[in-house]
Amino acid sequence: FFFQAEDGIRDFCLSRGLGDVYKRQIVRLVKSINELTSIFKQMSQLVIEQGTVLDRIDYNIESSLVNTKKGRKLLEKADKQSEGKTAKFCIKILIVLILSLIHI
Repeated sequence: FFFQAEDGIRDFCLSRGLGDVYKRQIVRLVKSINELTSIFKQMSQLVIEQGTVLDRIDYNIESSLVNTKKGRKLLEKADKQSEGKTAKFCIKILIVLILSLIHI
């Protein structure tokens, strides 16, 4: 009878010890899950922020393309106008030269 009681106490102590071990493991597991949850929330925020940055980059690229096309058209127009002005200027100089040669 004495040995049986002693075995029961020993078993109770072992099971209590295992219970404490399990509790500590569960507490660590819960802590790890909470840390993981926090990491995923931070990752989610970073993904949202990066998406916003990419949207701005995309918008700026599209705006640059539109502005570049407008600028090219304006440069082509200015080039055509300057060609006409250059030709007119050359003709005026030739006329002045011819008139000055005639008077000499």
